[in-house]
Amino acid sequence: MSGTPHKFTLFAVLFLLVFSGCQFGDTNIDPINPTSATLDEVLPIAMVQTYRNINTIGGRVTGVVMQQLKGVDAQPLSYEQYLIDERTLDNLWKTGLYVGAMRDCDWLIKEVETSNADPRYAAIARILLAHNLGLATSFWGDIPYSEAFAGDENLYPVYDTQESIYAEIIQLLEQAVVELDRSDNSKPIDADIVFAGNAEDWRATAISLLARYTLHKTKRDGNSAAKVLDYLTQGAISSSTEQPTFSYLNNRNGGNPFALYLEERAGQIVLGDFLGSRLNMSQDPRLEKIARQEEEEYILYDEEEPMFFWTKFNTPIPLISYAEVLFIEAEAHLREGQVALAQQKLQAGVVAHCQQMKCTESEYQDWLPAAVNFDDCTDFECRLEQILTQKYIALYVQGAHESWNDYRRTGYPELSVPDNVNASFNPSLVIPRRYLYPLNERTANLAAYQEAIDRQGGHFMDVSTWVFAD
Repeated sequence: MSGTPHKFTLFAVLFLLVFSGCQFGDTNIDPINPTSATLDEVLPIAMVQTYRNINTIGGRVTGVVMQQLKGVDAQPLSYEQYLIDERTLDNLWKTGLYVGAMRDCDWLIKEVETSNADPRYAAIARILLAHNLGLATSFWGDIPYSEAFAGDENLYPVYDTQESIYAEIIQLLEQAVVELDRSDNSKPIDADIVFAGNAEDWRATAISLLARYTLHKTKRDGNSAAKVLDYLTQGAISSSTEQPTFSYLNNRNGGNPFALYLEERAGQIVLGDFLGSRLNMSQDPRLEKIARQEEEEYILYDEEEPMFFWTKFNTPIPLISYAEVLFIEAEAHLREGQVALAQQKLQAGVVAHCQQMKCTESEYQDWLPAAVNFDDCTDFECRLEQILTQKYIALYVQGAHESWNDYRRTGYPELSVPDNVNASFNPSLVIPRRYLYPLNERTANLAAYQEAIDRQGGHFMDVSTWVFAD
């Protein structure tokens, strides 16, 4: 079962994470020879960083962009104003993704291939790598990958097209399924701090992620919905206990990064106006689990508030939630004309999210059928908006980037640009379509950086990337 404590405690992994920062160097610089590292040392480091990448700086910025969060002071206020410059996500690119989780995953895959080790290590690494590639291409579009981990052999990696990145994501996940299907699942992997090496659980995660990234391509592939449903029949996550959940510790050393941020920088972020209004208008029972209204704002953090779910140090985060899988399935059924099934999966997704947030059945059983249905919808767009609005609510904190992906490919939920935004990096003053490449890339890899900008049609935040372009 996901979230079960293993011999690798989170404290120990955090120690290794710090150690690995000294061991593996900077972006595009070959690391100190890692031959002394073992699979069991590197795997948990890659896992911790992968989960951190979900709801640290990238998650906060995107949560503000998607109006799940609202910046009211300091740096988050600049996100609210669309002043998201080359420095904002530089550290995520450099230490979170390229010298962090993705480099570790690449090393794990190659180490298994050369040592003939347990294929589960490579399979898990492929799943984590696919997730991090998905995050990176969601933020920037074209990104380095095929030449990104060559170290001294190539200090100036090319940027692969977003189209090719999506192909790589699908290939990584499908190869992971093959490796998991042929692995000996009898012995636990203690270094796997999510599933202890359970091949069936990781297989369900890979299938679910295949459905996610295939659904992203609704603008590029008219058969994407049918492909999603086909993947889901192959054994996707089918309950909350199968979620790939990372369990944080209930303290400041190993706590959930979002909760730690809110405690350390109190008052900088509140609940987004759109999300707060949507929850309040529908009398959604989840609102009191998320925030509390004080004067004109909904505050998110109060260590004495027992109702708040997402701002506890020990709140777990899934790589992909069971609720998200159900919303993916609902949309795919709707696109295939299966309206009754779409509504069934929509309501099941809301139930899964309510249960994830520890709502009791009595809190949602009467509200749900009346508030979440297609009764007032007679057309595809209205039904799609219902599904994606509920998915948007369920992705709060644990998947802001996926809400942004949904918005860019469908326009739902319908958001309005805030009044106080700045046109410096977004001349069209639209909900951002991408982020600026980090400053480090402009200074260290200029030719490849400029080629990617030219190919995509510009560097501003109003430029759509391939998968979401009209």
